[in-house]
Amino acid sequence: MSITVRLWSEQDLKDIESDNWLATIFMNVTTFSKKEIAKYPYDRCKSYLAEFDMLDEDGTNTGLDEVKFYATDDIMAQRFLKEEYCLAPLALYRIETEYIPIID
Repeated sequence: MSITVRLWSEQDLKDIESDNWLATIFMNVTTFSKKEIAKYPYDRCKSYLAEFDMLDEDGTNTGLDEVKFYATDDIMAQRFLKEEYCLAPLALYRIETEYIPIID
C-alpha cells in the first residue's frame, strides 16, 4: 500500500466533502488528528473486502490474503485497489451489515 503519512490541509479537509477520491484516501488513513476525525465522512463510508492470491519472490503461491478497506462507492473501491495495490484482486466484496430489531 502506498498511502503515506500526510498532514491534511484545511483545503483538503474541506474538499473531502465533495471529492469522492480524496474521501476514499482519507478513510484509509490509520491515524487522525482531532481536527481530521471531525471531518471523517461517516455518512459516505462503505466497507470492502478484497481477496488476493499472494505469491512469494520465486512465484510460489503462498495462499489467499484478504484486505479490508473503505471507499465512498464501488467505483472508488475499484480505483483504490488499482492505484494502491500491484495485483488485481481475485474478488471484491462490499460488506453490508444489517441490524434487525428483535425487541423494540
